[in-house]
Amino acid sequence: MMEPRKNIPTYDDLDIPKTMAYRWQQAASLPEDLFENYLADTKAKHEEITSAAVLALAKALRQDVDSTPPVQADKHFKSTFLAPRRHSISSWGQ
Repeated sequence: MMEPRKNIPTYDDLDIPKTMAYRWQQAASLPEDLFENYLADTKAKHEEITSAAVLALAKALRQDVDSTPPVQADKHFKSTFLAPRRHSISSWGQ
């Protein structure tokens, strides 16, 4: 059995609501390439980048992976979310 960590602050110690920590963890669970594609596509459409959209994407990924065999889920997400970008991030400032 692992010993409890010492001197590591808890969410309560840092005044971070558990719901906020959970949302951060969900957003951080997105694969980097999926997140980057979301950013590029949203920027190309001149739409607002929102945490709600990132959380919805993370939720969709979890639900799809939970209900689909791994090989099919991988193919689905690669074709849906990881298709080659039409716009590069370097064009954002233009």
